[in-house]
Amino acid sequence: MPADFDLIVVGAGPAGGTAALQAAKAGMRVALIERHRLPRHKTCGGGVPMAVSAEVPHFDPQTHADCTIRFMRHTFRFDQPCMAPIQAPNDPPDFGLWCVRRHVFDHALTAAAVNTGAELFDGLTLETVEPASGAVQVQARNGLSGAPWRAVASFVIGADGANGVVGRQVGLRLSRTDAIAMEALVPHRWGVGHPSLRPDTIHLEYGAVRNGYAWVFPNAEQLNIGAGFLRAAHPLRGAAVREALIQTIRAYAAAMGLEPDGDRVRFRAHPLPVWSRRNTLDALNARVLLVGDAAALVKPLCGDGILNAVRSAALAVQCILEGQPAAYSSRLHSEIGTELQAASRLSALFYRLPGECFRYGVTRPTATRTAALLLNGRLKYREIAPRAMRRLMQAITGRRF
Repeated sequence: MPADFDLIVVGAGPAGGTAALQAAKAGMRVALIERHRLPRHKTCGGGVPMAVSAEVPHFDPQTHADCTIRFMRHTFRFDQPCMAPIQAPNDPPDFGLWCVRRHVFDHALTAAAVNTGAELFDGLTLETVEPASGAVQVQARNGLSGAPWRAVASFVIGADGANGVVGRQVGLRLSRTDAIAMEALVPHRWGVGHPSLRPDTIHLEYGAVRNGYAWVFPNAEQLNIGAGFLRAAHPLRGAAVREALIQTIRAYAAAMGLEPDGDRVRFRAHPLPVWSRRNTLDALNARVLLVGDAAALVKPLCGDGILNAVRSAALAVQCILEGQPAAYSSRLHSEIGTELQAASRLSALFYRLPGECFRYGVTRPTATRTAALLLNGRLKYREIAPRAMRRLMQAITGRRF
C-alpha cells in the first residue's frame, strides 16, 4: 500500500513537536495530528531545562519563555526556607531553567515544525492504528464535524501523552508508576506577597504533600502554584485526592502572602506517567515508536518530563533516519532508562524520609546547583545516587555506610 506520509506523529506537545520538526528538517513527509485545536491549554508546571535547546537545534525555546530562573527557594512544611542560586560564578549563561506557558511553548514548537514542512491536522481524535502491507494505517475523526481522516505512513510516532491511544492500539502495555498533579494559575503582580516571589525564582515545598512536593513557578503575569504525589504510595483515593491537592495549593498560596480570588482560579489535575522499569517502546515491526509521556519517561524524583520528551523524540527520528527503528527501545534504555533507574532509587529514599533528606540534603550549599545540573542532564543520577544515598544515610543515622 503506497504511503501518504513517511511519518505520522500523534500528539503536538514537546515530544510530538520535536519529532515532527526533526523529521521534516531531514526531508521526510510528516503529518502531525493533535486531538485539540491549537493553541490549547496543557496542565503543567512549565519548567523547561535549558538543555532542551541542544535537542531542538532549529527552535529557540528562550524566545517563548516568560522567565529565566536563577534561584530556587526550598521549604519544608512552609518553614525552614533555603534559597540558593542554581549557577556557580563560572557556569555558562545557558545553564539553567526557563518557565513557560505550555500553550505558548507547544504551539510555537508546532509552528516551527509546520514552517519546516510538516502538515498539521488538529482537532482529530485518533481511533485506530493498524498494520497495512509494510506500513501503518492511522484512522481518526474530526472532533467537531465527525468527518473521518485516514492516512498511511511508513512510521508512526506516538507522542500522545499519559493517556495515549497509540500504545494501546498496538498492544504496548507499559509498566509505570502513576502520579497525580494539580495546578492553579493565579494572576499576580510583582511586588505583591512574599518578598521572595520574583520572576527569577522557583519555589519548592517538600513537606506539605506526602510522597510528593508542591511548587510555585513564575510566569509573565501569573503564578503556577501546584502540588503532586505518587498515587501508589499515597493512602488517598477518589475525590479525597483532589481535595487534598487543592488544600495544599491554597496553603502554599497563603504561606506566600497571596489571597487568590476563588472565582478567577481554576484547579486542573493531570496524570504523570513516572518511569518504573524498562519497557518495550516499539511495535508492528518497529514501525510504531512511543516517546515522551506516552513512553512513561517522567523522572521519578522531580516529575520533570519535558527534557526526556524531546530527547526521546529526537532519538526516535534518528533511529528511523538511520534505518534502525528496531534499535530504538534498547538505545533509549541505554541513554535515558539507566538514568531513570538511578533516579528511582534516590526518589524512594527521598520520599520515605523527606524531613531528613531536606535537612541533610536539600539545604547543603551545593544542593541547588546539583539539582539544576541533574535537571539539565549535565550530571548523571547514576554518578551521584550511590554517593548521595550513602551520605544521607550516614548523616541520618550517624553511622558510616
